[in-house]
Amino acid sequence: MAIDIDNLEKLAQAASRGPWKVRGMGEDFFVEAPGSPDMPYRLDVCGDDYTGHGDDEQRRHNFEWIAAADPSAILELIERLRAAEGCHAQ
Repeated sequence: MAIDIDNLEKLAQAASRGPWKVRGMGEDFFVEAPGSPDMPYRLDVCGDDYTGHGDDEQRRHNFEWIAAADPSAILELIERLRAAEGCHAQ
């Protein structure tokens, strides 16, 4: 699978920078992204869990993954990737 780094960078630059955080407990998890000071954005994952691990712990892991991959993290990875590729380009 080819990754369109330029498009990924464009999307990350347009999104709320972060840090994104997991909130909730039990079955009520969501990812909170910075929005206006009095109203953060709440992101939820919908659909069936086809991993076979549809319990609360797995849902929490999924939400933690989404929060960890916030735009700031993606932009940092892109920067490091471009630097590494520049060092090896001949």
